[in-house]
Amino acid sequence: MTRKNKIILLILIVSLCYINTLRNGFVWDDNQFIVNNEQITSLKNIPSLLVPLKTEPYRPMRLLTFSVEHAVFGLNSTIYHLDNAIIHTANAVLLFVILLLMFRDEDLAFYSALIFGIYPAWNEAIVWIKNRSMLLAGLFLLLGLYFYIKKKNPLAIIAFVLGLLSKEILIAFPFILTAYSFIFERERKKTDLIAFWVIGIAWVIFLFMRHGGQVGAYAPGEGFFFSLKIMFRFFLILLFPFRLNAERVISFPETIFDGEVIISFIMTVLVLVWLYKNKFKNKALSFFLLWMIFNIFPTANPGLVAGRPLAEHRLYILGMGFSVLIFMVLRSKKKLLYVLMPVFFITSFARNLDWKDEYTFWSQTVKVSSSSARAYSNLALAGKSRLSRDKTERYFKKAIELEPGHINAIGGLFNIFIEKGKNKEAESLLLETLKKYPGEINLYKDLINLYMSQKRKKEAQVLCRDAANLIGINLGNIEDYLPIGVQAFQLGLMDDAEKIFKKVSREKPWSGYVLNNLASVYHAKKNYLEAEKYYKQAIEKQLSNPAYYYNLGNLYYAMNEKDKAISNYERAIDFEENYADAWHNLGLVYKEKGSVMQADLCFRKVRIIEREILLSSKNKGK
Repeated sequence: MTRKNKIILLILIVSLCYINTLRNGFVWDDNQFIVNNEQITSLKNIPSLLVPLKTEPYRPMRLLTFSVEHAVFGLNSTIYHLDNAIIHTANAVLLFVILLLMFRDEDLAFYSALIFGIYPAWNEAIVWIKNRSMLLAGLFLLLGLYFYIKKKNPLAIIAFVLGLLSKEILIAFPFILTAYSFIFERERKKTDLIAFWVIGIAWVIFLFMRHGGQVGAYAPGEGFFFSLKIMFRFFLILLFPFRLNAERVISFPETIFDGEVIISFIMTVLVLVWLYKNKFKNKALSFFLLWMIFNIFPTANPGLVAGRPLAEHRLYILGMGFSVLIFMVLRSKKKLLYVLMPVFFITSFARNLDWKDEYTFWSQTVKVSSSSARAYSNLALAGKSRLSRDKTERYFKKAIELEPGHINAIGGLFNIFIEKGKNKEAESLLLETLKKYPGEINLYKDLINLYMSQKRKKEAQVLCRDAANLIGINLGNIEDYLPIGVQAFQLGLMDDAEKIFKKVSREKPWSGYVLNNLASVYHAKKNYLEAEKYYKQAIEKQLSNPAYYYNLGNLYYAMNEKDKAISNYERAIDFEENYADAWHNLGLVYKEKGSVMQADLCFRKVRIIEREILLSSKNKGK
């Protein structure tokens, strides 16, 4: 088979392996990063993507690709899945090209790249859209290595920087280049490596400072032993990639004599001793063992990945080296390799189906991870339209049984109690939880809503002020305060609402929604000039949002600037033809200006819209 045909076959097989992902929707964190992410809804926000936030990982390249996709295709999940599959397939081809450059061995290059393309262990990196960051990191790592081998250092440096902007795991790249240089090009000037090390060290310092001088959730000693345990579990996933699971539970080692810690430590020492004694005589084996070592330590760092320390997608770049090692082991046993290849393909292809939608995904996750509180809680949330209320309640209770402080499950159970009319039980549940976890802002939101629905305004105001005060000490995620700000506005607590929206707008300056709310606060406080400024800023962020024009029209009406009010009501109607409130207010302004016929036309349009809404609701009832 010619080299060109091998590349075509590689593209065909890898593409077929992931073609069924095109029917999948958005799942889990895809909603945070894509569906509900206001930042990617306008290409004007692209400069803001480069601004690092303490509350989120700094991976602007991922959001940049999502912004472009959203601008062209909106929320068509097929496109996002297609792009993930294309990047992964490109990475498999790049791995083939690089291995061919390094070893001039077409069998090693082709089969290693094919194994990487279809191996199930890192399937999560491709099928879960939000893991675009890992795919991009892999792409830029391979491009950087290719350019370095071809002695095109400026391009290699650019690829390295873009990789760091994709995912911080690429901090391993200078180590990989150094290993390549000493193993394959001993005569090459080592000064070529200086720029990569300088950039890498600077990036580590940047990340360290960005996290306020803290890196990780554990002390160095604790983190080291936990890393060894995680490394052992990752090794098992690599060897036996069959019961794949997004919610693997791992406990912190209670002692340094933990069996998994000891085995992992011994394995690492043995590999390092072999490398030292071998003196890089077996270049391929030495390089890819080092590849795995350099990539496993950032991958298995529990302090940086405390939320899901055993996330399978983190094996993606490490898996490039592992794929080469698999072929080297099975090279003399081609028949076994030919048997295993279809198994790898079918396992990945079948795993893709688990990510079809939220309910399917969490149903499968619960089956293989019955000790995960998050899995039960998210299954209950995803299945609310499919499951009975009693079954949903059981899942929430199971999550709380597994993890008594699981806030999402507690909030979900609260809502079930409300739906069942058990308001006292619901209130008691949240009050008891807030005593234990006073910084859980989402629980305040639910309890305030309950008090507002029961006309207990004073209690709602007290609770709302308590919640608003938490933003000053940076408790919780900043976006979780937005509903509290809206509640403060509804309760007449304008100073608290202003404090919240100002704080959030500083953290999320691209958000038209936040600016619109801040403007509404100033409008209510009759600070019209400030209100006008922020309404206009909101419109600049989202030019096609009719509500912002409507609100600005209301402001101008209050300022007795009727012509400007008319202009903005008409802009709102341009973007939403059946905007009844805008038509009504436009009619009022025309009436006050003495334009009776135009006012009458507006009011007639309102009646038509209301009639259509009524007919539509009756038809739905049938």
